[in-house]
Amino acid sequence: MMRLLVLSAFLVFASAATIPELATQLGCTELVKLVEHAGLAEVLSREGPFTVFAPTNDAFAKLPKAVLEDLMRNRQLLSEVLKYHLVYGSLYSSELTNEMTEASLAPLANIRFNIYNTGNLITAEGSPVEKANQNASNGVIHVVNRVLFPIPFLDIPQLIVRERARFSILLDGIGLGTYLFMFNY
Repeated sequence: MMRLLVLSAFLVFASAATIPELATQLGCTELVKLVEHAGLAEVLSREGPFTVFAPTNDAFAKLPKAVLEDLMRNRQLLSEVLKYHLVYGSLYSSELTNEMTEASLAPLANIRFNIYNTGNLITAEGSPVEKANQNASNGVIHVVNRVLFPIPFLDIPQLIVRERARFSILLDGIGLGTYLFMFNY
């Protein structure tokens, strides 16, 4: 009877971890560091449910150093990349189907899933899921072995209009800054 009580208490404690706490327990400490830097830790600690596709520390180590430095300097970009790893709601591997897409929290970006070997291998945007269905108190984590990057669905003119603040010197230099402002783009 005592063993059952201890096991029950362990299971309750294990599932009481929030997403950042569980990600730390799973060894995804680089992800947690970046989530904190982007200002997303509080949201991922209390709200939800969320599904997180959590890259391993090795996945972040494979990124070029310049990419990580850019992400650390540009919190908005970091936030968008991290939001691409998040889906609102709890999405378990048993709910996935081949070629299924699910909206991420990044603007205009879906995550595509594929299932291989009669369900033994699941990928999110081509990244194999190493550990599936890790339950947190406010969602579920699937550990993946690559950092996911959204492929922009905008063409270059749409991107420039959308990000006109970043391209203001260029737009002013070619005389389009005022034009875009006049037409409320």
